[in-house]
Amino acid sequence: AESADNLDEVLAATFGIAARPGGRVDFTGFMLAEPRVVVTDGWNLERIGHNGRVEVVTQTGARLSCAVLGRLDNNTFGPGLLVPPATLMMAGLRLADQPATAGTAVHAAVASSVRRAVLEGVMSPAAALAQGLIDADTADQLQRQLKAPRPGDEWRHFSLASGQVSRPGPVRVRIQPIGFVDDLAGLRLASAPGCSGAPVVDAGFAVQGFIVAGSVDPGRPDSYMLPTAVWAAPLRQFMRRQR
Repeated sequence: AESADNLDEVLAATFGIAARPGGRVDFTGFMLAEPRVVVTDGWNLERIGHNGRVEVVTQTGARLSCAVLGRLDNNTFGPGLLVPPATLMMAGLRLADQPATAGTAVHAAVASSVRRAVLEGVMSPAAALAQGLIDADTADQLQRQLKAPRPGDEWRHFSLASGQVSRPGPVRVRIQPIGFVDDLAGLRLASAPGCSGAPVVDAGFAVQGFIVAGSVDPGRPDSYMLPTAVWAAPLRQFMRRQR
């Protein structure tokens, strides 16, 4: 299957996921090339349950109903798997063959941004400015947009965060409200609200994992991913059983 070979295609293969039809994007997911399936943070799918449905939101703002295929049980964060809508024809992402080492440069594609978090009411322009997440001009612009919103504005703000692998793992981390989670890897990377489930790709655009706990603070950019090495084999086994 064709796989993404540039960052624009990585973003195109990334989706926002809304737990309720027409609702706010709660987290991120992404299309794999092989097997052809949408991958996301399985903990977020727990409350939806098997055979439930979510909505995927594309970079263009299209909203598509999507069935929950299942959730791998090898880790708290799964991953969770969704049945790709047949209309989504973009190239998927390929899984990394080798795990990333410390210092490996990575990018996280997120179906969100600080700008969109403000437009959705997750945080105010003043709060984002105070945290150093946006500058004063952007805060003024967002304040004007909030007073005169245009339909669809909030969906047009996917973002790309860049950083590096800081602790290849396996790392045991305490994550609220879950508790201790094993087999994670540390990232030096600050992202945006809604980054859970976001694909983390290396310089060759291969998926090294997905974010399970993301920092939005540039001053403390400590995020964590569930490495591909933890779930690639169980994923392939699960998909073979679906045939």
